[in-house]
Amino acid sequence: MKMPPLGVVGKVVSGHDAGLYVKVIFDLGDTDGYYVLTSNKYDFSVGFDDWIESKESLIKYFAESGWVVDWLG
Repeated sequence: MKMPPLGVVGKVVSGHDAGLYVKVIFDLGDTDGYYVLTSNKYDFSVGFDDWIESKESLIKYFAESGWVVDWLG
């Protein structure tokens, strides 16, 4: 599996969280980790986040999620 794009909104089309939007943000400077944001709203006005410590862990996180994501641009 490859690295998910940063700062791009995607929609989970299959997997446990199908229908949710997802976006990955790199937290440069503070933690140097990644936030994976999920929401049922495209603007992420309400949602959840997970913090991931490294690129390798982020790739593993997406692989283990079983998500198929349609990256919207």
